[in-house]
Amino acid sequence: MAINEDRFLQQRSALPLLPARPMTIEKQPHEERSKGKKTRQSVENVVDMMLASKLLAENVLFETVLHHPKVVWIQDETERSGYVFARESDAVALQTKKNGFTMYMPTNPIVYLVNGEPYHLLTRIDSTRSKPNITRLEREPSPILSAARVNDCLTAMVICFYEAYITELEQVMTRKTADFYSQFYMKQYAENELATFKTKISELNDNHMNWHPRGNGHEQLVDYIMALPLLTSQIGDELRCDSHPQGLVTVIASY
Repeated sequence: MAINEDRFLQQRSALPLLPARPMTIEKQPHEERSKGKKTRQSVENVVDMMLASKLLAENVLFETVLHHPKVVWIQDETERSGYVFARESDAVALQTKKNGFTMYMPTNPIVYLVNGEPYHLLTRIDSTRSKPNITRLEREPSPILSAARVNDCLTAMVICFYEAYITELEQVMTRKTADFYSQFYMKQYAENELATFKTKISELNDNHMNWHPRGNGHEQLVDYIMALPLLTSQIGDELRCDSHPQGLVTVIASY
């Protein structure tokens, strides 16, 4: 009996696709041996907050924040690259082109397992008196030549996180499910919080004294980020929202 290939292909294409294996990111136990509070700990804390929030699927968080050149990008002469996260095999060898800084902790590194593969957290982060540069996010990314600037890195992480959350919500909204209005108001909320964050950065930058050696711009920035309502929320929490008819939105995941 002859097989109708066209009909066979149509039936095959109608079969449901197998779900992709979800990415997992797990922080490994780490004993802090440094004395005093280190600048890079603010980056570590924000990474952990983003993971704990569950607002983004972990593959999206990885691709848009943790392993994205717009946030921070280190590249050596061999074109080996590292970002907020770097593969362990790269992290142990990566140095900046300009002055040979080791960008990831050579001993006692902070390790996250990404689908079981070890990645190291960026640890050569300083320049607390350097202003965060929002406009660079609108340009093509380029690798840095020396140590990463902490305020710039933190600001880029937050902006890219919110932009990814908004984009992911826009995509799920196209399905027009029963959750459409929850997604719509949550997207509005995230857009407003992102705009307010950018305004705060501009205000900090406009006051030069914030970044003066005696200023506290870095502390203000960290305190502001650590208090962002959406970033510090868990799925199911309620947040005040003036644009919602009931004045509250329920925090939802973007997937």
